[in-house]
Formats: sequence, structure tokens, C-alpha cells
Amino acid sequence: METQWPNATASRMLLMSDGSTTRLLESMLDEKLEVAVEQQHIVPASSIAPSIREHLAADATSRLLERRSMLLLPSGQWISRNYVVCKPSLPQPIWEALQSGSLPIGKIWDAHPVMGKRQLLGCGSTNDPADDEHRLLAYKHYVLWNETEPLMYVREHFHPAYVAPPSS
Repeated sequence: METQWPNATASRMLLMSDGSTTRLLESMLDEKLEVAVEQQHIVPASSIAPSIREHLAADATSRLLERRSMLLLPSGQWISRNYVVCKPSLPQPIWEALQSGSLPIGKIWDAHPVMGKRQLLGCGSTNDPADDEHRLLAYKHYVLWNETEPLMYVREHFHPAYVAPPSS
């Protein structure tokens, strides 16, 4: 039986999960996803939204890595657009893998396990200004922690043909 996309049940599970989004998307779509890093640079924390700095417990004088990327099907179709902000205090292997820009965050995190948690901050639907068609997109955002401190903020917007925006 072929799955019709977007599938509301699978979409809900993805949006509410505190597990690896990359792994879940690959399972849902039965495809390996690739990452395309659009921008990645070290920025002053003062250039990051105060709410994100607060989630990371980063003061305005610190420096943070800011990354914009997409997860793509082998065909080149984007599945998710991702915005990531992280502290340079990440464990060295994770920091180096992240800076290489060649792997999705979920695969980096899986390859270098850190004791900690994924704190889901919320999910919903929004208009993504990066979407040329101005469609309503599902999103989720969360913070990755080690045992004691927040390390990384992640916000993911999903292509509406694959992940259904939650209904009100």
C-alpha cells in the first residue's frame, strides 16, 4: 500500500517527537536525505533573537554559530528548511562535524552521542518567508542539551507536500 503525502498521522508524530527529525523523515519517506548548507558563520550573540539567546543561556556578548540549511531528497526537492544556532562549547567532534557542513544535525548527534535531551519548545504552522509560494508550513523548534546546559537551538520548517501543517 502506497502512502499518500502529506500523511496527517505521520506529520503529527514528526512534529511532536523529541527524537531525530532526520531519521524520522528518512523513515517516513523511505529515502536518504542530504543536507545543503546555505549559510553558516560565527556571529555575535547580539545578532540572534533574544528568545533564542535565552533558550541557550547565552549572553549578548558571546559568539554563536548560526546555520541555515535544507534537507533534500536525492532529486533535489527540499523536505525541511532548518535554522540552527549553537554554542561553541559543543563537544569538539560535534563542533567539527557541524562546521564541515556535510551532515544533517541529527546524523552528527547520532554519530557523537551526548548525554542529554531534546527539549521540544513547540510546533505549529506558519508562513515561511523563504517559501516562494507563501504556503502554510508545519514547523517545530527545540533545544538540544548535554547533561547540564543547552547547546543548540533548532527550528525546522517542513515542505507542505510531505508534512501536513497541524489543523487548528
